Amino acid sequence: MTGPETLPEPGDGVPPDASNTYVRIPRPLPRAGDARSMRSVRDLVRHATSCLNAASPSFGHGSDNAHDEAVAMVLWALHLPPETLEPYLDACATERERDTVARLLEARCLGCPLPYLTGEAWLGGLRFLCDPRALVPRSPIVEVLDGSLAEWMTISPPPDHWPRTIVDLCTGGGSLAIHAALRYPEACVHALDIDTRALSLCRENVALHGLEDRVVLGEGDLLAPLPPDLRIDLLVCNPPYVPAESMSRLPAEYRAEPGHALAGGDDGMDVIRRL
Repeated sequence: MTGPETLPEPGDGVPPDASNTYVRIPRPLPRAGDARSMRSVRDLVRHATSCLNAASPSFGHGSDNAHDEAVAMVLWALHLPPETLEPYLDACATERERDTVARLLEARCLGCPLPYLTGEAWLGGLRFLCDPRALVPRSPIVEVLDGSLAEWMTISPPPDHWPRTIVDLCTGGGSLAIHAALRYPEACVHALDIDTRALSLCRENVALHGLEDRVVLGEGDLLAPLPPDLRIDLLVCNPPYVPAESMSRLPAEYRAEPGHALAGGDDGMDVIRRL
């Protein structure tokens, strides 16, 4: 009779008793530091994907799955453009590049959003500086600005050079204000926020895109920084809207962001009602 840690002899002809014959083989957890022993870009992407799958972090800050996040991580570490993986899969990574991927993996598996680790985020094809002064750019409003806004217009046909004045309320790092300024090059865009630190990041992003003469920053509560008689043609806003109960259950990645930029009161509607 076979013991509890042995396999049956081949050709026994009788299926063994699974309860005392087979021993479950533990699956080893991948270690982020092992990225330092990889060689090719392909190896790094595979290993990073395995580490992220094993750690089960929360996604939603630029990607929604482990593979895409691993690709973004490796491409950034190797100074390669986003979405250009295929030509480089069999290239060798240097020791410093592998070390960078390992450090990124270690911090990412602990729940830090990748854009805070790399200092940049991409939204609608544009690059933005990104750090804990503001939310990671991810608003779907950018798709409306770039595509379907015309369907929402109540003015038909719109006047020439419409809109002339655009307001991005709760601008954070300024991604929507910048998209609006580039989409409507003849408009003046006001980027407003109550948070001084967020506006400092917004100012850096405005300068990054060379829009200092087109995007006006304003600090204050809701529309308070604007002249009272200013006519607003288009207002975009991604306000705090997370209910209090949901705030208490947010994954680590979202708790790493400024809480006041997410918390919308008991039902998530505090700012929206005021607006």
